[in-house]
Amino acid sequence: MRACGIFLCVLGLCSILASGTGCETLGERAGCSCTSGHVWSSVVCDLRPECCDDETLDCSFPKESPEMCYPEGRVTIVGSVYLAEEQYYDSLSDPTSERFKKRSADLIKEMKPVYSTLTAFDSIVITRFRSGSVTAYFEVNINREVKSKDLEQKAITLGTLMNASINLNTTGLVKQLVPQNPVRFHSSQNISCYLQDNVSTTSSWELTRLEEVFGVTNGTESTVSTVSRRTTLLLNNTSELWAGIFTCTFIPVSSSSVVSIRHSASTKLDIALLPQIDIISDPQFPRCKEASTETVAVRVKCEIRNSTETYNVTWNVRRNKTEVQELQLASGTDSTVYAADTSVNCLETDDNSAYIACVFTNRRNQAKTASRQIIVIQKGSAFCRAADGWPDTKADYTAVLRCHGSTGDRTRNCTKNAKWEEEVSNCVDKDLFNILEETTNLNKGLGTVDENAHRVFSRLSNATSDAKRISSYSNLNASVSILSNMQKLDHKFIESTLEDIVASSSNLLANSSDMAWQPSVQKGGIAFNKLPFRNVRSTTSLAEKYLTTVERLISQIHFTKAASEERLNVEVQACTQEPCANMVFNNSVSVDGPGVGGVKTVGYRNLIDFLPRHQDMQPNGIIVSATLDAVPPPELKVFIDFKLDQERPRNYKMMCVFWDEDNGEWSSAGCDWGGPANEGRCECRHLSSFSILMSKMAEDIPYSTALTLAGLCVSIVSLLVFLGVELLVWNIIVKSNSLCLRHTALINIALCLLVADCCFLVSDFTHHISKSWCKIFVILKHFSFLSMFFWMLCLSVLLLYQVVFIFNLPSKKSYLGIAFAIGYVLPFLIVSISVITYGGGAENYYYTSKGCWLIYGGLLKGSIYTFILPVVIIVFINLFSMLVVIMKILNHPKEMSSTHKGHSFAKSILRTVILLTPVFGTTWMFGFAVLAVDLAYGDIALVANYIFIVLNTLQGFFILLTTCLGERTTRDALIRRVSSYKFSSNANTISLDSSTKKM
Repeated sequence: MRACGIFLCVLGLCSILASGTGCETLGERAGCSCTSGHVWSSVVCDLRPECCDDETLDCSFPKESPEMCYPEGRVTIVGSVYLAEEQYYDSLSDPTSERFKKRSADLIKEMKPVYSTLTAFDSIVITRFRSGSVTAYFEVNINREVKSKDLEQKAITLGTLMNASINLNTTGLVKQLVPQNPVRFHSSQNISCYLQDNVSTTSSWELTRLEEVFGVTNGTESTVSTVSRRTTLLLNNTSELWAGIFTCTFIPVSSSSVVSIRHSASTKLDIALLPQIDIISDPQFPRCKEASTETVAVRVKCEIRNSTETYNVTWNVRRNKTEVQELQLASGTDSTVYAADTSVNCLETDDNSAYIACVFTNRRNQAKTASRQIIVIQKGSAFCRAADGWPDTKADYTAVLRCHGSTGDRTRNCTKNAKWEEEVSNCVDKDLFNILEETTNLNKGLGTVDENAHRVFSRLSNATSDAKRISSYSNLNASVSILSNMQKLDHKFIESTLEDIVASSSNLLANSSDMAWQPSVQKGGIAFNKLPFRNVRSTTSLAEKYLTTVERLISQIHFTKAASEERLNVEVQACTQEPCANMVFNNSVSVDGPGVGGVKTVGYRNLIDFLPRHQDMQPNGIIVSATLDAVPPPELKVFIDFKLDQERPRNYKMMCVFWDEDNGEWSSAGCDWGGPANEGRCECRHLSSFSILMSKMAEDIPYSTALTLAGLCVSIVSLLVFLGVELLVWNIIVKSNSLCLRHTALINIALCLLVADCCFLVSDFTHHISKSWCKIFVILKHFSFLSMFFWMLCLSVLLLYQVVFIFNLPSKKSYLGIAFAIGYVLPFLIVSISVITYGGGAENYYYTSKGCWLIYGGLLKGSIYTFILPVVIIVFINLFSMLVVIMKILNHPKEMSSTHKGHSFAKSILRTVILLTPVFGTTWMFGFAVLAVDLAYGDIALVANYIFIVLNTLQGFFILLTTCLGERTTRDALIRRVSSYKFSSNANTISLDSSTKKM
């Protein structure tokens, strides 16, 4: 391309042309071209770009214009001199003032001797002055290439002479290889710049478009590669985004602190554009209202953004016999509309309906098409009538309207039954849309992150500050996409961005509506083109995208010291030195391991409610993320102490989890729970986003129901056998008051236990009994078990009395009176007071319908303690009695031999423990262990529960073994009774035989 420069006498302006221009007179004008070794100046390229774009073209100028072209090797240096000690006067801003002229002449007198020594020096001129002390701007022209080192040396000399700092920007030293304009849309293009001078440099690219300057970096659509003194920009997808003037700059590595030099070259990239077409029909669904109507008029509109491209617009029609009448286009401030009128046949079916398309063709003969199917509401077809601004819409189709004051569309489905569904909004706030476009461009490579990051996060923080403004899925999706785009840049952000990142992240969680985080799925056919941000369901939820984005975004912030930032829903803490322990929303996070270094912790409120739920667990804490600046060591351990949202009920298990991005679910792999003793503690062996979940149901004991039922059945049968044996042997063994009292207590214990076991057995089938019967069974079990234990107390007190007061036994009448009062009256009073106290025996207050039993509400909480406390007291008294009996056994006769003595001790103690344990209720001590050991402890709790179930459901069987089959007197009496029955039976048989013989 030829670079050229000229000042033309156009509209009264003087033209100055230099030598190197060849012209031929053409009437009143001259056709000119640059001679060999010369090129047009930049001024000519600006005023007459066609001269520079086509090297073979002769450009015409007014005939009186003097000739002027520059040598091809011409170098222009635009610089500034900062004069710190001079005073600025307003007159220096006026080039016609005497002060301006005098100061310019003085500066030229100082500067020209320095630059005039350069070969082919042409001119030097002062262009302007700027206030702030005084900064003078100048331009130096040299008609051949010059070395960068020479320019630097001249600048150092000038700076020393004038005691000033100097900045230089040159054009002409950098050469370019550029594509031929205009380039094709969506094509790949290379622009290369190289500096012939052998100096060490750094390079950069800039794009000037729409009067803005953007840095160009590596991105999805641009790649910058630099080798030695050559830099190349590859654009792999040319579009309107990349149309403009590209400037490459080389900055030599300078040894001087007062001199700055930049070598630049610029070129224009002209792209033959293709538009984004928005096609609609008016009406959206033409309706055939009259039976005689054969056609209905339709206007089709194609709207595009305003563009510099001049399009050739044509219309195509399929399956439509009516011609299309093209209308004049209408232009607005932001868009241009092309329209065409046509009509469609009312007799056609949807399968044969018309398709109308607008085709836009650019300068490179590339075409872009947008088509519209015209869906007709035929006579008798079902449709939804126009309402609330929505047009007539055919059944099983969706109407689409533009958003007012925002970007996107609104949709509303008409069902097959011709009923309107709720409106679905795909509208995006304009501020959010603009920010999203900017971050998308940053990812494409347009713009530098350092210059734009702080502004983007600040704009996002302001745009999301109003929760109502972003309460829709579309706005939340756009906001999260902005954060995601910034995170994908994989850039180390400075600390000052933390405040805006946390603020915007917190603002997004302020909306507690789960619907706002879930996309609406549109049903029915949409006879409409898709607009930006239409809600499309994806495999990754919006909340998942938010979590991973914010976690990584915070990890990309470079902290030089400990930092903390807290907002309503997001809190960030960062420590830079070991040991690190951060606190977010009262949740403690510490990381242990060799070489851990800095730790960044993020706490998120409300977010866990929007993530996919665990099937069997429910959230019981916030989400906490932990990341490291360094590479995580293999021996890493993360300790988290969660503040639980709700107190963990007994036997409910907790699970420490992290968010598994690969599978999109909560996972417990590599994480351990601290157990019931440390409910909020989690220990994990990796970094991630963590939380703590609680089971929805209490832990169950496998096979507990089957074991209980089997044990109860055995116990009931055993108790019936025991009572039968007692009836058989009562007259034989009850020969004294003490035996009478003992067996009376045993019979009452068995009766109470029998009633309780029967009630437990029936109430285990809770789905077959009513709430009233359930309540009755609870009261019966409560009373029966208490009566059993109080009769056990009477028995143990009797035994203790007999052991201590051997020769002073209580009277039968007084003991039985006291025993029956204790055994039945006290339990009755306890149960009655309990029922009255706990809401008159109300469900979930006095009892629970699950198993029809008393309620356990925690330590010393719940109606169960009206049973537990008396039982604990009785069991300890019974244990005391048992110990006294054992101590008495130890006081054996001293004359027994040591060997016989040892065996006798062991047998006596063992026999005493075995015989007294069931009737003293000491097996219920395992019940206390069951209360103390939470099922969440795992195997230990299961073992304790299994022991309790076996021992206590079989208590009736143990009573039978110990009091009937285990006592010699009872066995002997039972044998005698059975033998007497046999003898009596035999005697009767012999008597009968004798009588028969006599007959």
